[in-house]
Amino acid sequence: RSTVGSGAGASDKMVQVESERQMDSRVGVHAGDDVVWQTVRKEAAEIYKREEFLRPLLHATILSQRTLEASIAYHLSHKMAKPGCMSAMQWRPLLIDALEEGLAPGNQQPLGQMSREDIIAVVERDPACQNYSHALLYFKGFLGIQAQRIMHWFWRQGRPQLAYLLQSRVSEVFGMDLHPAAVLGKGLMIDHASGVVIGETARVGINCTLLHGATLGATSTKPGDRHPVLGDNVLVGAGATLLGRITVGDNCKVASGAVLLKSVPAGCTVGGCPAKILAPKHMIDGQPASAVVAKSKL
Repeated sequence: RSTVGSGAGASDKMVQVESERQMDSRVGVHAGDDVVWQTVRKEAAEIYKREEFLRPLLHATILSQRTLEASIAYHLSHKMAKPGCMSAMQWRPLLIDALEEGLAPGNQQPLGQMSREDIIAVVERDPACQNYSHALLYFKGFLGIQAQRIMHWFWRQGRPQLAYLLQSRVSEVFGMDLHPAAVLGKGLMIDHASGVVIGETARVGINCTLLHGATLGATSTKPGDRHPVLGDNVLVGAGATLLGRITVGDNCKVASGAVLLKSVPAGCTVGGCPAKILAPKHMIDGQPASAVVAKSKL
């Protein structure tokens, strides 16, 4: 870029160019072999050059952070802050500790790695998502999932009140009600996210997708397992309601607006109220899949 000129205008231009050069050089300083984080930083640096208004946000949330975990913690801390009660500075160390030290149930995968799987899922599955930084900065579904993973870590560490507080703030800020005890598999995408409810004993498999208004609810008021269990690669459409301790097999699709009350085998598409198998018309143990589902218990 040319810096030819005189007076204050030329001086300001030189300062701007030098600032941009410094910003370029900072990209990748802390990235190492973390391809996702390195990509996020490069995208943010490009936006930094084009959008002056966004520079404070990009600098604070991404470009000044050393890791993706730190970036998510910073961003969430400001979302979860409540004036006069809980500041972002109070939230931030709790969130960063959970993301850096916390482990997922079952496979004991670090929560930070789960975050990377989640952000990749958003970029790959949502055509409206432009890139990784877009998902990190603006997708409340992604941020809500990260918050639930953190509250679940608090729950498992014997800190239920802190988990409930975070659940409450997520509900207020993002419009999602995600119970701290629910177990969410990696690679989860919750698109649009408004109105999504995931109950206490729900289990969500790997690489699942939920759309806005989806409910994983219960049919019983008694304690114990009473919420749905989703297999891997399950899609739950907008406004779909799944109730009770039912199992949804791998690679199933639940149509928008469906009310599912019975378990379904792998590879099915179900829809309607109450939901019925729409496809495929395959056999299970010598019987039509629809017949097996019809005989299953609520």
